[in-house]
This record gives sequence, C-alpha cells and structure tokens, in this order.
Amino acid sequence: MRPTYIISGFGADKRIFQNIDFGDCSPSFIDWKIPQKRESLASYCERMSAEITQPDPVIIGVSFGGMVAIEIAKQINVSKIILLSSVKTRMELPTSLRLLSYTKLNQLVNIRPYSFLERWENYNLGLRTEGQRELVREYRKNIDLFYTNWGIHQIINWQNTQIPKNIFHLHGSSDRIFPAKNIKNAQILEGGGHMMVMNRAAEISAIIKTQLQS
Repeated sequence: MRPTYIISGFGADKRIFQNIDFGDCSPSFIDWKIPQKRESLASYCERMSAEITQPDPVIIGVSFGGMVAIEIAKQINVSKIILLSSVKTRMELPTSLRLLSYTKLNQLVNIRPYSFLERWENYNLGLRTEGQRELVREYRKNIDLFYTNWGIHQIINWQNTQIPKNIFHLHGSSDRIFPAKNIKNAQILEGGGHMMVMNRAAEISAIIKTQLQS
C-alpha cells in the first residue's frame, strides 16, 4: 500500500478524521502552517510538501486541503489524489467566490470568526451533532487570523485549470460550500454535506479503503 498523507480542511486538523477507518493504512497528517508575509500558494505548498518524505504518495485532501493537494502534485510525483468535499479547478468554485476575486471585497476588511454567524456557518458546513459543532467552535476560537485571510484569498483567487490524471473526487450532493452542481467527474454521495467526513464516516471509510487498495 502506498504511503498516504492527509491534509484536513481549512483551519481544521486530523480530528475531523477521528471516525474514519483506514484499514491497514496508517496515514500521516500534514498540519496547516502559518503563511509567510505575501507568500504565494506555490511557495506555501512547497513548504507543506517538505513533510512528504516517501516517494509516490497518495494524498487525501479535504476542501481547501484538496486544492493544496493538487498544487503539491504540480511539484512532486504522487500516485493518487483523493479529494473529499473539494474542487479540482477554478470553474468548480461557486460563482460568488469567483466574483469576489474581481471585486476584491475580501481585501477591504480582515475576516474573522463572528459568533453571530456561527449558526449560519454550521448550517452551511452540514454539522449534525453538538460534538461536531463544539469541535468547529474550537477551530474558530483558535484559528490564526493571518492564516484565515491568506487562505480565503488563495481560495477566491485560485486559477487552477489542470486536473491530475490519477485523481478520485468524492463530493456530497448537499454540499453548501462547494455546490455539487458545479462539480464534474466526481462520485456523488447522496445527502452528503461539506463535513461529510465527520458524519458519513462509515460510507466514506469504505470508499477510501477501496481507493487506497486500487
């Protein structure tokens, strides 16, 4: 089985995978780093890829982590990319985010977590239990604001048009962050939301194990 590395979703960590059964695979998790001032996404991904010490790995990426996985695959050889709740190209981003790159409204103010938006954000993420909401609340509380604003800028302005050859994309039909209507050539998990890795763990475990063995 190929060495496997995982990049969690925006501002998250390996705890979102706590219910996933990887079978005989023991993946390594790559933690998010604080970006350097004016750092490009390519430079950032080069620093992330320095933690990949084995050749021809499988990279599993969730949401923004999937976008980073694709960028890493431009720099090193990978045997497979598994995307969960993510996008492969700029055209799979929702129109609202692509428009922001032209208006540059995100650069006018620093984006930070606001408690009054928590319920709306939880709805969009598809969180189902108090345990899931509490974990995401902790992420919001501890997230670095420079990383937050840098990351949102990278997502909004992502220009990728290249799709790696050996890629598998699993997406939820009810994803409200990256709507499924924009997603091409993916396996659709009916009813899955953006955080389906947490609340559809049994189904996703089976799919991941199949992909790791193929």
